[in-house]
Amino acid sequence: MSRLFIFFTVFIISLSFKTYAENIESASLRLCEHIKMCVTKQMKVTDDVTPEMRMMIDGMVDNMCQNMMNTNVVKGNREFEKSAIACIDSITELSCDEIQNAGQTPACLSFEKELSSHYPTQNN
Repeated sequence: MSRLFIFFTVFIISLSFKTYAENIESASLRLCEHIKMCVTKQMKVTDDVTPEMRMMIDGMVDNMCQNMMNTNVVKGNREFEKSAIACIDSITELSCDEIQNAGQTPACLSFEKELSSHYPTQNN
């Protein structure tokens, strides 16, 4: 069970920076479907996932997908959209195993850096 939890946690953390593409909405949906498929695949090979846990995980994935559909940060900004496209495509092209074992892709690191330069975090 711990491997599934780690897998899911990596998705949540890494996707907070990686959620847009050529048509932001359709690309986000494509990525969401890819992630759902990977989570479902992982749950099938994990024997200790109870039906209740499956329902909880499915709900968490659905919530994550809804959050991914919020594309207001880059929508209408061609430069951000271009970087976001590269990021989401780089994730969608990965196999489930590659997603599980990978950190951020170079395209997503670039996108994150671009966003950070325009919206720096303010430390209090």
